[in-house]
Amino acid sequence: MSTAGKVLVVLVLLMAPIWIVLFSAYAEYTKSGTQALAVQKALLVKETTAAKANERAVALAKDEIGLEQRAMDEQLAVLRSRQAGAERARTELAEVETRVKLQVAGIEAAAKNATLTRDERKAEQAAVREALAATRARVEKLQEEHAELTAQLDKLREEFKQTVESNRTLVNRLAKANHKPGS
Repeated sequence: MSTAGKVLVVLVLLMAPIWIVLFSAYAEYTKSGTQALAVQKALLVKETTAAKANERAVALAKDEIGLEQRAMDEQLAVLRSRQAGAERARTELAEVETRVKLQVAGIEAAAKNATLTRDERKAEQAAVREALAATRARVEKLQEEHAELTAQLDKLREEFKQTVESNRTLVNRLAKANHKPGS
């Protein structure tokens, strides 16, 4: 119930006895004029006192209403500040969530790129291993050929030396035979 309604109910309840008294006074007045006038004067004084008391009660009620309204305004201000804080926190949480989602997407993309790079590196390593194995096999083959050719060269040198030696021997014999005195 609103404050104005409460005040109106209080005033109606306070005025109801006054009206009852006034109606009864009117009945008495019509019965006996002078006596009723004296009674009415006494009632008027009494009612004036009661009205003043009622005015004081209404003023107190208005003061209480004002205090209640101030208290409600303060509570409303507190609630609004809490709501603003909650909305600010919710906004910050949404912003943090968005940042986290973006970071997760970035990390997932980096992980995907790292996986692709790793696979490329593995393929490159396999190709390098194959090339290295082929090169080693070629080197071994070349070393074997070198060893064979070196052995053949040594053999040919030996043969050459022997041929040179035999040719010298022959040349010396021929030279000796050509220089003999009877020739």
